[in-house]
Amino acid sequence: MFKTPSWFTLLKKRLIFLLPNKILYIFNIALIFGLGILLLGMSINFFNYKNYVLNKNDYYRQITFIKKDNSFSEVISKLENETYFSKRTIYNSSFIATKINNENIENLDLKLSFFESSNNDLFLYPEINSGFKIIGDEIKTENEIVITYYYAVMISEILNKSYLDVIGDHILYTNNNELFDFIIVGIFDERTTLLMNYLSYAGSFALTSSQHDIDVSFVTYEYNDFSTLKTIYNKYRPENVIIFSYFDEYLNLNIYTTIFTLIFTVIGLLTIIISFGIIHSSVNSTFLNSLPFLSMLKVIGINDKKIVSFSIFETLLLTLVGYFFAIPISYLINFVINKFVNVDSIFGSIEYNFVNINIESLIITMIFCIIINFLFIVFQTRKVKMMNINNSFIHELGD
Repeated sequence: MFKTPSWFTLLKKRLIFLLPNKILYIFNIALIFGLGILLLGMSINFFNYKNYVLNKNDYYRQITFIKKDNSFSEVISKLENETYFSKRTIYNSSFIATKINNENIENLDLKLSFFESSNNDLFLYPEINSGFKIIGDEIKTENEIVITYYYAVMISEILNKSYLDVIGDHILYTNNNELFDFIIVGIFDERTTLLMNYLSYAGSFALTSSQHDIDVSFVTYEYNDFSTLKTIYNKYRPENVIIFSYFDEYLNLNIYTTIFTLIFTVIGLLTIIISFGIIHSSVNSTFLNSLPFLSMLKVIGINDKKIVSFSIFETLLLTLVGYFFAIPISYLINFVINKFVNVDSIFGSIEYNFVNINIESLIITMIFCIIINFLFIVFQTRKVKMMNINNSFIHELGD
């Protein structure tokens, strides 16, 4: 009596002779898979870059409201009712510098501003605020002062020494009613000096916890996230105040990263689709060459699910082997690009590596593989169900 061979026996024999003939296919699949993983990694890096910038540079989450007229206090009262993360207030004053190290400097007309903030830092959170820099130390007590670069240069000419050497000097400020003796602990760099000159007419800043002869000049609010900042910006822009923020710069950054995210996502997914084109081309080639064999299996009683399993198992095998080898290949491509290509000349020197593989790109590639394999299984199952013994003869006539 004829014994029907087991499905496992047939499958094992087919695969033993399959793999050696598929080495070139597997190499091409792994290479293109690896490139797709890297491209999707770059896509995710561009998407994450805007959050990286927002967290690294807290001034993107800040809005500064500058006094324009007497209605400024009303605007500030409204802003106090909004939810914010931290706050800094700069006060103008009538204090003028009179002496530094017993040298008279009244003719320089060096003005003083006081500030209050949520954590007594002039820049709120200077350790993550790379946009603003102080040469020297930050203000820690009320008898310390920070001056602008231009103030430091003017003082250095009077004292006949380098502007950096004014750090540590004592400077007297008075408004004819009060007298303060400050120690210069830091100097704004030139970039920060330009900003502070735009925001305030004064060039020296001291911490205060009490009211003197002072008047609010501008107030800076920092918000937890960009969506809150956007709401505040649009809500108070019509008010009669001058608004200073990096809102537009961040929007441009958002557009820039979104465009590149879409570009690399599309190219990455197309690359993976191409690799599946190679896989399914190989599987279909095997299927066509095996039509006489598969048709005979159907005649002798092997059901459709077992017959289609030959194609399914080959597809899964090529996908898994290709994906397995694609991971080290993608890291190799990544290493070569970072080693021999000047990425900074393409994206600029921004201390962020766009050409980098991440776990998300590996997961997305895996999910995409599962989806495409599922669609292929559905298609291949339908093809097998329509197959009959005549297919083998039609195939032979076609050849």
